[in-house]
Amino acid sequence: MSLRRRLAAGAGVLALASGLTACSPASEEAPAIPVPENVDMAAAAELGDTGNGVWLLEGSRSASVVLRAAAEAPGSVRLNMQEIVGAPEQPTPGDTMEVVRSGTGHEYRASVTAGAIQFTAVRIDGTMWVRGNAEFENRTGLAAAGSWSCLPPRSPALAEFSPLLDPVQLIRATLSELEMGALPPAAGPAGEAAGSGEATGSGEATIVIGAGGAPIGELTVNAAGAPLPRSLVIADDSGTVRASFDWEAVEAVEPPPDAPDCQ
Repeated sequence: MSLRRRLAAGAGVLALASGLTACSPASEEAPAIPVPENVDMAAAAELGDTGNGVWLLEGSRSASVVLRAAAEAPGSVRLNMQEIVGAPEQPTPGDTMEVVRSGTGHEYRASVTAGAIQFTAVRIDGTMWVRGNAEFENRTGLAAAGSWSCLPPRSPALAEFSPLLDPVQLIRATLSELEMGALPPAAGPAGEAAGSGEATGSGEATIVIGAGGAPIGELTVNAAGAPLPRSLVIADDSGTVRASFDWEAVEAVEPPPDAPDCQ
């Protein structure tokens, strides 16, 4: 499945722009401790506290761990997408899309440009303020361009845009059904291979996307601590997706100063 079709079906992303079609009692026997599946146990035994070991997991499992960590952490993401149009022998850059989002799953500020559509969304718990240009107004039927609208986060008016406001959902849709393989961090300063459990080199592990044939991209993640994503790059003959993530301290999200009271 092409990147265009994958994102359109899994996240609804490429449909946004006109040209772009994420304790037992003592008397009872203690239950057996389950052995983790899809893990290189010999390598895990050598890991110690030198890294999170995300590269020891089977590819799709490693991606699931990364998504879980990302869903629970505050941070920011900058996403860029571009469609490729025309015949494969003469590819031509098409429409572009950019998303900048900062905050947590229930409190964030995001700005989106999708083709001619532009809007900003601010969410604090169960309240969302949205403001966009005339193209956004025509697409959603919301208030006049340039004015803030109060909406519940799951408003039908924003249904097709919601994947752009959730980086975890976007990554999940992009990676869905793709074969993957996890690689360890680069060798440490002394030249010791990180595959032995040392995470002293680059500090990043890599999940290769499309590992079974010709790779189409990679997801880099922290090799120590929570396995949070650092960057995502995917490209095929239908388009490109690039994302960078920042998990440092995120400023508190405040209601827009000129927005109406939604209570």
